[in-house]
Amino acid sequence: MASYDIAYSKLKEDEGGFSLRSTDPGGFTYMGLTRKDNPGFASFNGFRGWDTVARWVAKFGGVGRAQGKIFPDEILNKNVKAYIFKNHWQRFKCDLINDQHLAAHVYDFCFNSGQGPKIINQAFKLDPVNIITEDTVNKINAGIPVLINAIIYNARIKYLKSLTMTYKGKKVATLAKNPGLLTRAESFKNYNPYGKQLFSFKMFWN
Repeated sequence: MASYDIAYSKLKEDEGGFSLRSTDPGGFTYMGLTRKDNPGFASFNGFRGWDTVARWVAKFGGVGRAQGKIFPDEILNKNVKAYIFKNHWQRFKCDLINDQHLAAHVYDFCFNSGQGPKIINQAFKLDPVNIITEDTVNKINAGIPVLINAIIYNARIKYLKSLTMTYKGKKVATLAKNPGLLTRAESFKNYNPYGKQLFSFKMFWN
């Protein structure tokens, strides 16, 4: 089974710390958790997560100085990790996926996009519900890992290119203002679990 600790290490590296930018639709964010999508972190296991993040932003002197910072608060950061495990990793059934890379890819896509589960199910021609189901997991585990990864990657890229946002009163491509979304997706593209290239991977990319 896939390791949450390994997947979380990459997520933490990709997400960074505190973020609040006008071009980011996620808004007030800490280590990938957006306040608008994760209200439960306000009182998780009795810990007032969002109040704690706000206090650290103030300690750093405001949003500008706190931007990108992972706050030196062991209790806060442990609770972030525990919250993501319970409300994202387990919810997306990533602990049931056999392959580490595929589990991390599913987790990253679904964590980073509210429509991730639906897009993945559509790519596998399953019921397009916006949750990872047992059928989704079975499809992933039964397939050839490099092919499954290509299917998820291609669906993710197509979805990202379809996104738009309003910026300064105009409708623009989301990737134009958030190119990091594409960079992040592309970090999962090249996957060869065989140790050597048995065939050309180019045939799987759109």
